[in-house]
Amino acid sequence: MDLPTRTAMGQALRTLALKEMDPSLLTFAILRESAEQGVDVATLTEAMELAAYLHRDDVRSVRGQMPVDAYVTHPFRLVLRLLRYGCRDGAVLCAAALHDTVEDHPTDLVALLDGPPSDPARPTHVRRRRARRRRLPRPTHVRRRQARRRRQRRPSRTGPSRRSPRRSAPTWHGSSGP
Repeated sequence: MDLPTRTAMGQALRTLALKEMDPSLLTFAILRESAEQGVDVATLTEAMELAAYLHRDDVRSVRGQMPVDAYVTHPFRLVLRLLRYGCRDGAVLCAAALHDTVEDHPTDLVALLDGPPSDPARPTHVRRRRARRRRLPRPTHVRRRQARRRRQRRPSRTGPSRRSPRRSAPTWHGSSGP
């Protein structure tokens, strides 16, 4: 690519918003900016390849008004954002590229790094089991509000409220009526 085209393309990638980039544009922008800043491109490329391979079937679907997107755009956007903020540490950039990979695909990652399976008829990634996310305890104020709402919905077992006893109509003494 000649110099004017390369310069124009670099400028176009720098001015394009991260949300408007797909994974391929993000990859080109990352490689271009990391080479310009003197980052070890070979190691970063390996980390990005690993992240892209393990997230190949993952999508980000519930994102408000944003469209459904390949999941790998998230770590790639993070890497490009760090580069644009001036980060030149290759280890930090590789960690940013792989931060969800280790969390979301630990068995696939171990299987891939251990080498090809001994039985080629049985691939290691046939069944993916998502780790069950542990539910964190709710904050105290939320638990209290939920308990209060349950008490308000619960029907009383004793009949009428005990706060105000029922009074009968007044009786007139000494006369047959008012």
